Amino acid sequence: MTQTTSDKSIQSVDNIIFLSDKISDRAGGPAGYLANLRTGLAQIDHPTVKIVFISDTEKSSENKIKKYSLRLLTFWIPVKNWRRGLRSKLEAVLFNQDDKYARYEKELNRYQFRSVTCHTVDDTLFLRRYLDKKKSKATLISMSHSPQPPAQEAYDSLLMKKDPRAEKIYQELSEKEKKAFYAEDIFLFPSKESIEPYSSALPYFQDILERKPIHFLPTGCSPLSTPLGIEELRQKYQITTPYVISYMGRHIPIKGYDLLQNIAQKILSIRQDVTFLIGGRMSGIPPLNHKNWVELGFVNPAEIFRLSDCFILPNRQTYFDLVLLEALSMGTVVFASETGGNKTVYQQTKAISLYSDEDSCVRQINQFLDMPASEKQRLKDDAKQAYLDNYTLDIFARRYIKFIEDITKHD
Repeated sequence: MTQTTSDKSIQSVDNIIFLSDKISDRAGGPAGYLANLRTGLAQIDHPTVKIVFISDTEKSSENKIKKYSLRLLTFWIPVKNWRRGLRSKLEAVLFNQDDKYARYEKELNRYQFRSVTCHTVDDTLFLRRYLDKKKSKATLISMSHSPQPPAQEAYDSLLMKKDPRAEKIYQELSEKEKKAFYAEDIFLFPSKESIEPYSSALPYFQDILERKPIHFLPTGCSPLSTPLGIEELRQKYQITTPYVISYMGRHIPIKGYDLLQNIAQKILSIRQDVTFLIGGRMSGIPPLNHKNWVELGFVNPAEIFRLSDCFILPNRQTYFDLVLLEALSMGTVVFASETGGNKTVYQQTKAISLYSDEDSCVRQINQFLDMPASEKQRLKDDAKQAYLDNYTLDIFARRYIKFIEDITKHD
């Protein structure tokens, strides 16, 4: 337990799920992951395991005032990028990191806890300092959510923006990241294959893996749905071709957005009956210049999956991509690169197709599009069943409860 005190106002719990940010069911990374976990835990009975969430899910009145002050101080700057730059610098002063964690420390003091799970580098380092100061024996569990080491992901983003500070920031983040990895008591990963981006990029990571226990907990998600039928959606998105292939995600190299364009060019060079519908924020890599390549930006993924004959997940490296599970929840046929968590989902379900290179992907998609309708429907049914058997919120939550039971040796 964390504290030894007779104060009856302090609650005794088995696990705290900690995030110094907001939890949001339509966000990526930790925010979306924890929104799904929170919903799943609320749906099941777990009377023997007590879990609480500590996060910044609601804006405090103090934060609202600070945000308003930032807008007032910067509204007069005519150039958008300059305005954002100044606002970012002022935000670092007004929203002092130490002040933020001081507030969370007060919240943590309300509990006696056996374990705490965190999801970012800064949160891990804060929790390590907190536990050491309290001389606590609580287990510090940490889980990353990046398709590559977080410092590398930040570095790649800065390079795409041609930020001159990229090298300096990368060095600083790398040092923090390394400290955080060594500060953890337990690593939590979605699967064995999801470790690949870390062990291949970080020379010291194998040493950490040999020193610390690793647990695997496959992710789950809410099923996506839409009341709109296919014909309504075809009209909404002005689809005139017989077939639709989709992609949802960031337009960056690690996600394979440029590789997707190569695949699309090869398919569109041999057939005119396909439209590529592309969702996600446009950044860095320009879109493909083709009439059958349609960029939608932020869009309801359920509508795109309902419209799609198939979905391509072209990651160069991947952790355990939530969008893959969401696609399966709608019975979407998936063609995924043979890497990281994609391999896990294939091993667990055999309900997705893996490809080793661009030409392999093109061949598999062409074969699929030319299949009889009955065979396509069987593959869609297999995808939906894979979700129901492996990745529902109920299954996700029960796996998490079992994990906490195991590490706290619950009777």
